[in-house]
Amino acid sequence: MPVNFTNGTNTTQISKPPRVVSVTDPVGGCPPSRSNPLWSINVTIDRPAWFYVQLGVIRNASGRSDLSIRATGPNGWNQSQLRVRLNYTSTGTWDDTTARWSGYVSDTGTYTFMAWGNNSSNVWGCTNNWGRMDVLTMEV
Repeated sequence: MPVNFTNGTNTTQISKPPRVVSVTDPVGGCPPSRSNPLWSINVTIDRPAWFYVQLGVIRNASGRSDLSIRATGPNGWNQSQLRVRLNYTSTGTWDDTTARWSGYVSDTGTYTFMAWGNNSSNVWGCTNNWGRMDVLTMEV
């Protein structure tokens, strides 16, 4: 059954049930030794869609270490930084960071959303309990 939602001005009908894909940090270690992307999620759509992406992960470092959501998709859709979350601590300590992005895409196919440590990949995460990315997909 279609679902309607409105942004106050326009109404959009969701043609398929919304779905969520969730992936926890697959790398062990606190923090682990690794490279970017930290991890990723693939989502395939066969209609234009709205995406809502939430990324949460802890880090252990002093100074600035930024976290971003990056994505690639069909027809050369390449977003080096959908959202960047600036993060700074004056001493080496654990700190939780969350980045969120929502947007509409019209091309069908497979989109890959990636967790990315901008300044360093080796400061992010502590096993799968401390890192997670969720992608909510609503096809119209």
